[in-house]
Amino acid sequence: MVEHSLPARFAGPEEAFACHPGCTACCRGVLSLSVPELGRVGAVVGTLPPSQEGCPFRTAQGCAVYAVRPFMCRLFGFQYLHPGLRGQPFCPRFTRTRPGDREAGSFREYLAFCEEEGFVLLGQTPDVEEEDRAVADNRRALARHPEVLRFLSLLTGGERCRPDRSGQERP
Repeated sequence: MVEHSLPARFAGPEEAFACHPGCTACCRGVLSLSVPELGRVGAVVGTLPPSQEGCPFRTAQGCAVYAVRPFMCRLFGFQYLHPGLRGQPFCPRFTRTRPGDREAGSFREYLAFCEEEGFVLLGQTPDVEEEDRAVADNRRALARHPEVLRFLSLLTGGERCRPDRSGQERP
């Protein structure tokens, strides 16, 4: 069990955004989340979904963990004008833009929280360089938080993230 607390400010939405049932337009790419969020999401998943490209919680019906989705996912949907959030995926059905100043501040706080508590990357990517970076980050997280090993099948790079028993760095 991941025994870290998740501050309430990262557990709830920045602002209510009503997703359309079955839409997963925002759920592309590798998902970055804090170790406490992984524990929270893992507690509701039950059986782990099969590995797929992009977010492992994306289903044909939508997000399998929507009620407890990570902070990064809670930023999705809106199209932000703030330079630090312009790369965020947004809902093609939502045409209004938002300044994003408050969200950018929360995002900076979240990054600091992830540096302190640890973060992992989930889902599969066809981009070899992105996967290599994710594997390195996930190995660091596993070294610091061995309890995350139970989520190995979800981690970007999967078995490549497994720590070497000899203590040597794996290729």
